Amino acid sequence: MNCLVCYFKSIEHKMPEGHLSITRKVLRKEQYPDYSKSDKPITDIQVTSSLIETFYEHRLHADFANKSIGGGVLHGGNVQEEILFVIKPECLVSMLFCEVMDIDEAIIITGAEQFSKYSGYGGTMRFEGEFQNTTETFRDEEGRTFIKNSIVAFDALMAYGTNQFDVKMMQRDINKAYIALKGEKKTPNEYFVTGNWGCGVFGGDKELKAVQQMIASSEEGINLVYSAFTQEKFKIRLEAFVKFLQSHKVTVGQLYNNLLTYPTFTTLSVFEHIIKEIDPTSSLQPTPHPSESSLFGWTLQDIPFLNTLMDFFKD
Repeated sequence: MNCLVCYFKSIEHKMPEGHLSITRKVLRKEQYPDYSKSDKPITDIQVTSSLIETFYEHRLHADFANKSIGGGVLHGGNVQEEILFVIKPECLVSMLFCEVMDIDEAIIITGAEQFSKYSGYGGTMRFEGEFQNTTETFRDEEGRTFIKNSIVAFDALMAYGTNQFDVKMMQRDINKAYIALKGEKKTPNEYFVTGNWGCGVFGGDKELKAVQQMIASSEEGINLVYSAFTQEKFKIRLEAFVKFLQSHKVTVGQLYNNLLTYPTFTTLSVFEHIIKEIDPTSSLQPTPHPSESSLFGWTLQDIPFLNTLMDFFKD
């Protein structure tokens, strides 16, 4: 509420300048690329702990959207999308006329200005005062002025546990990320600032969601700034994995094909599996980790009954 009050106080003193554009993007199934045959290189990937919205030098920022854009912003929600919509209240307009996103759709909001500062996340989120916007502006081909920021809203599947490693489910979210980024490379050195998409209440595995976004962005030729946020152990693993991809000159096709062979029951993480498949002799193995997507923080291997069950299927 304080963020919205701040917005109205701000525009009382000075009305925002420029335009706001909300674009609904659709890409039909026959337009999806054949990732399995792609020889495009994995683009530059920079790993950080900083918040997505602090990268003012880069235009494309991720919105880890609910399929109903805005999610729970008007009834108590306080995670990534909801925070984004209250510090940039012009985004709320999209909720008036954007229908529920279909499997082949994403939404781009260009020109939304930030009015509030905040700290924390979820239950610890707090309003920290008015934000002084210094973001650059640009003119589009029609001569309209926009703040140099485009919010890329794309929804991940709700996927707890091992069902998210089903091939069709993995392909669905790769395609969803690709739809969001298709046609968004406006400069030769375009970056998409993103992070742990679908890894909160949606239950996504962080390594899986990172690889899916790498495939989609690299296929479109867009670089990544990837925020691991407060997940320091994951940040270290991700940096090691990115270094491996770069040193082995891995292509989109290689990354995609090896991701799709990830077994449902395994002691390897997604990163470890891909490294093993590409170079079994590689010594650059990310640190083994407990699954950060499992309910209550348990891995399948932590539960004796499931351990026995997995051994049965392995035999």
